[in-house]
Amino acid sequence: MPEEQLLLPLQGRSDITLADLPARAFAPVLSALAQLRAGQLGEVCIWGAPGAGRSLLLSAFVSDVARDAGQAVLLPLRQVVFMPPEMLDGLESCPLIVLDDIEAVAGWPAWEEGLFNLYNRLQASGGRLLFSACTPPSGLPLQLPDLRSRLARASAHALPAPDDDVL
Repeated sequence: MPEEQLLLPLQGRSDITLADLPARAFAPVLSALAQLRAGQLGEVCIWGAPGAGRSLLLSAFVSDVARDAGQAVLLPLRQVVFMPPEMLDGLESCPLIVLDDIEAVAGWPAWEEGLFNLYNRLQASGGRLLFSACTPPSGLPLQLPDLRSRLARASAHALPAPDDDVL
């Protein structure tokens, strides 16, 4: 009997690209994303306060990667944390994994362990990881020390504070 595939109604925004962001305000973040795409960085964390545009930035990044015929998987963790963490199995076959709101898994032991294992498999396969958070990686409220220490290795970049004049 063939396995059934679960279709998830998860979509990023494709109506915005990285070029739509004000280059001067986002210069350090855009530079880190370019280095990630080029394989010069293996892990990048984009962090900022709620409303700073983390999810929008990740969607724009994935949209740009797809437009250039690259492969990336975007997982909005707030939407999937109630599902079995086994959905992470096999994701390391994609060269770029993008996780939005990584703090959403804090306090979910199976998800923290699943992300720890995915991180290790990505490292072994040469994959890259981009994740967003509300704090720098060292301040994430994760219970699994090994996951916290792995994510703390990421090149961390703060988004500018939300400012209607900048956007």
